Amino acid sequence: MTATEQLIITDNSLEEYRKILQNEEKKSSTIEKYIRDVKKLRDFAKGQPITQELHM
Repeated sequence: MTATEQLIITDNSLEEYRKILQNEEKKSSTIEKYIRDVKKLRDFAKGQPITQELHM
């Protein structure tokens, strides 16, 4: 990812991440925890790009 690209967590990106974790043969409980944590980050960001400057 370049400096000009922005990361916004979407349902599609979550599913892609899930597939990556499955391909890495992670346990299902690990996958669910990782997905849950990313969803919390998405909710915190409220549609904003994920950056170091993201604040409360």
